[in-house]
Amino acid sequence: MLAIFVLLTLGAGFVAMVAGMPYFWLIWVLGFAVVLPILGILFPEDEADSELVEDERDPDVSTDPLTNLRDQYVRGDLTDEEFERKLDRLLETESPENVAEWRELAKENAR
Repeated sequence: MLAIFVLLTLGAGFVAMVAGMPYFWLIWVLGFAVVLPILGILFPEDEADSELVEDERDPDVSTDPLTNLRDQYVRGDLTDEEFERKLDRLLETESPENVAEWRELAKENAR
């Protein structure tokens, strides 16, 4: 709803400007500084709307670490050595048990 109001306010301001109204800018000031915040308070964004935005992510973007690593290598962001090192580290930490062991080893190696 707020997005529709924003578009209507912009449109009304531009129409008033083209029509030669001397105080066309008042439409934008009142619309964005007064009416929009009031509408935001009266009609808060629904959680369902937020979930829609989260679900509209690019389907080509993978959250799989192995796929992301492979894509970085294909793009040329990683050298062969970096790819192999990160791949080994990723395969070592594949399960939750291995993650805990890997963190302990990393702490010991840091000392």
